[in-house]
Amino acid sequence: MEVTQTDDMKAFIGSKGIREKMTLPYTPEANGVAERLNRTLFERTRAIMLDAQADKNLWGEAIMAVVHTANRSPTTDGKSTPYERFHGVKPDVSHLRAWGSLSFALKPDSGNAPTLGTPRTVTAFTSYRQYLGVYWSAATSWSTRRRSTNLFGR
Repeated sequence: MEVTQTDDMKAFIGSKGIREKMTLPYTPEANGVAERLNRTLFERTRAIMLDAQADKNLWGEAIMAVVHTANRSPTTDGKSTPYERFHGVKPDVSHLRAWGSLSFALKPDSGNAPTLGTPRTVTAFTSYRQYLGVYWSAATSWSTRRRSTNLFGR
């Protein structure tokens, strides 16, 4: 089977600083860099889940948070971040919080809450859903917009 690429794809890959390296099919040991990255991501995921004493069913949210922070962390040369290399601008890290930390989320129906009622619920911070513009907590069945959520680390 021959793999072909368009000139556009080759140009895109080159413009993003990605080095293409062909490997034999079904030989993951030949792809050492990717295998090491996978191991590192899963070790970090395991660490934050143990620290937060989280259920194993949250592993998907945990690994997405690990990748989110890894992409905004300096590379081994210390000159830039993966986010910066891909987008060409320094990432904003002001939104980063400790995974599993205590958070107070505004309830979506809090507009009808009594005056002394509590419009917030206590949850654990579990995900950056940046592409949706929300922070999500697995402790509830709803999402909360960033501007209405107060988060703080432990």
